[in-house]
Amino acid sequence: MTQKTWNICTLGSSKTIGFAASEFARLISLMDPEAAVNVSNEKKCGEKSLKIGLTTEISFPTVEDSKIDDGIYIDVQNCAGIITGANERSVLIAVYRFFREVGCVFVRPGRSGEFIPKADSASLCVKISETPAYRHRGLCLEGSNC
Repeated sequence: MTQKTWNICTLGSSKTIGFAASEFARLISLMDPEAAVNVSNEKKCGEKSLKIGLTTEISFPTVEDSKIDDGIYIDVQNCAGIITGANERSVLIAVYRFFREVGCVFVRPGRSGEFIPKADSASLCVKISETPAYRHRGLCLEGSNC
């Protein structure tokens, strides 16, 4: 039987990173109710853990200004790896991107807008390193937001 234990380790103590880790734990538990999920801080990071937060251990696409530009790095397999970004906001974006890559759909804000499929979380594998094409997040078409 495949081991399904997620030892989530937060890198940093900000509210945003803590929220990103708690959202990962919540969504992975919905996706795979049989998986064991533990969240701890960086002092308790083990070798077989998923690190979520800011780190300089890896290099990913550089951004012009890390306060306003986003960049994400995800490398997760066998219930371990790293989810990081250029800033705290990017870390949260990376968590949601992980779940979109494994089949989750977020059609509108709020939990009623989430579709979380059931899956064997031990088999999930995602590797992404990217920055967005544009700094802005909205499109404007002749005065009407899309």
